[in-house]
Amino acid sequence: MNLEQLVSSAQQGDDDAFYKLMQTHKEKLYRVAYAFFRNETDALEAMQEVTCRAYLKLPKLKQPAYVSTWLTRIMIHVCVDEQKRKKRSLASDMGSDAPIRDDTDTTDLRLELEDAISRLTGMHR
Repeated sequence: MNLEQLVSSAQQGDDDAFYKLMQTHKEKLYRVAYAFFRNETDALEAMQEVTCRAYLKLPKLKQPAYVSTWLTRIMIHVCVDEQKRKKRSLASDMGSDAPIRDDTDTTDLRLELEDAISRLTGMHR
């Protein structure tokens, strides 16, 4: 069964197809989450949230060929939302009324840069 057939089956309510779909993309999604958080616990929590959101929104996916991109975008949104939540929580804990800087514009660039740096040898890092 190819990827598009798997997505179509999952959209029609086949839970096994959805599980296979998530298994196919789990490593890529985990790498994206870990690039954001640099923390295994937070990355795994983001994986759970993405799985939940994807399951609920899968019927709305219009082009099954782009499921990988769609899941990656969901992961990025989950990570950005969590970072914002943590910043708000930190600011309220500190009693600060200072505005919190939003880094969503540089998120994709940072991910690409961190990925490129991680591929360098130790001496070149």
